[in-house]
Amino acid sequence: MFKKKLLSSLLSLISLWMSNFCVATDDKENPSQYTCLYLRESVEPAEEDPFKERPKTLSPDLIEKIKEKSPERVPFYETLGRDQASNLSTDSRKKVGPFLIDYQILLGKGEQGEVYLAQDQRSGVFTAVKISYIYTQVTKEIEERSEEYQAFLALQRCFGFYAEKPQSSHCFTTYLFTPLIEGKDVYHYWWSPAKLLGVDYDEKTNIVTYKNLLGNVKLVRSIIEELRYLFKNSVCQNDINNTNAMFTFNENHKQFSLVDILLASKDIHSEFQYQVSSYLIFTYYALGIRDLITKDNFTLKAGVPQPVMNFFLATRPNEPGKSFSGTPFSLKELDKAVTNLEKEVFKA
Repeated sequence: MFKKKLLSSLLSLISLWMSNFCVATDDKENPSQYTCLYLRESVEPAEEDPFKERPKTLSPDLIEKIKEKSPERVPFYETLGRDQASNLSTDSRKKVGPFLIDYQILLGKGEQGEVYLAQDQRSGVFTAVKISYIYTQVTKEIEERSEEYQAFLALQRCFGFYAEKPQSSHCFTTYLFTPLIEGKDVYHYWWSPAKLLGVDYDEKTNIVTYKNLLGNVKLVRSIIEELRYLFKNSVCQNDINNTNAMFTFNENHKQFSLVDILLASKDIHSEFQYQVSSYLIFTYYALGIRDLITKDNFTLKAGVPQPVMNFFLATRPNEPGKSFSGTPFSLKELDKAVTNLEKEVFKA
């Protein structure tokens, strides 16, 4: 009995050890097998990467989402929280390299693919995996045609990239493993700033109050850090909107993160100048005032603490009524406005 258990343990270790090696195979030799195009040695964040979250347990919000969408999976993840060996008899997740994919936990869906919950067996860290489809006859073209993969690779946020080709077609299924962002897209914060951001607007007095303004300011700062990191690595967003930007929260930290990214074009300077102005609106979400800005002339229609008002006046378009996206605004200018906001809040 002991020998059987020992042999089983050894086989499990060998299987996990082998999955750490990324060896591409010829399509004709292994037409239905996973081809490893890239595998990072570790899921640890790069030193300069402002997004450090690498969860080994699922957040209460995600557990609630699982209860709503797939209640039958809750017992498994509760058990998994006590046994990170990931060798439970009830583990029905699909294995791709050293990763396990749960097809029952859909995190997001778009035109270019679906995002599911996954886990890195080597570290126990939960990740996201985006599953997409690329039509080609050879695996060599997959990396070149996957702009999102190239962007995550440039940011050192790509943990693994695999391809699977059915025997009867030239449509490859790709698996892109990236950090799990446990939060809500910015759009949610438009409707519930008081509950989610600690911002309260009293319609009778027309005054905005903050439970912890410093926390909101830190969230604004994280927008700067995320943009700086992306721009430094020549990465931009494919589609800038409030469903492709995320605010994440844990007990001690609030953070901004972007999804749906790709490598920037050659005209980086001009492109980023206009992109920064498009991101100004997210700073107003972070401060809980987005819904209080008039659409016609971009004025703030409520009373707010003076530091917040000063920040708004420093960042809104020079010409009232002119859209943000049409107003060049550098990251240096935005950084200066946030720095002044921080100084004024710290003094208060």
